[in-house]
Amino acid sequence: MSQKIKILVVEDDLPLREVLAHMLRNLAPKAGGIEVLEAGTLDEARELLPQTDAVLCDGSFPTHRGGRPEIMTVVESNWAPMRLDCERLRIPFVMLSGNYSLVQTLNEAGTLAFRKPGQAVDAVRLVVTLGLSTVAARRQKFEDPRVAEADRLNSLPEPDQREESKPRAWWKKFGE
Repeated sequence: MSQKIKILVVEDDLPLREVLAHMLRNLAPKAGGIEVLEAGTLDEARELLPQTDAVLCDGSFPTHRGGRPEIMTVVESNWAPMRLDCERLRIPFVMLSGNYSLVQTLNEAGTLAFRKPGQAVDAVRLVVTLGLSTVAARRQKFEDPRVAEADRLNSLPEPDQREESKPRAWWKKFGE
């Protein structure tokens, strides 16, 4: 049975975040199951990040100036700490932004970035592919094929039960 992948959607625009989450969930039968985690702010996203397999992130977020919520500004680079956190944790990061020059600059710098709304489907497909590869890499890292083979061999009935009636330890198969 395949494990669900966890995709974090970081988008401050609630209707767009819901559309992206819906698109991801519709890919679930093809991808073996997708759990979508949603964050409307970078603080929420950073809390959810450790349990995530891949991130689809907006390119700009409103911020409050001087502790006054009525004065909002959009900062184009306030997603950068999120990208750095993803890099540190080895979590794939895909940017989806309406700012064409930001997307172009990020692509030139090696960050996977797409324009919204036109390339949203491409971004969603890519983040799922990256999430699947992350889950597969984690699974492979913890499953040593030698241990799996030793477990398989030890579960088989012994050819000659008269020789030894007690179960053998799994590590004894490594030297054989």
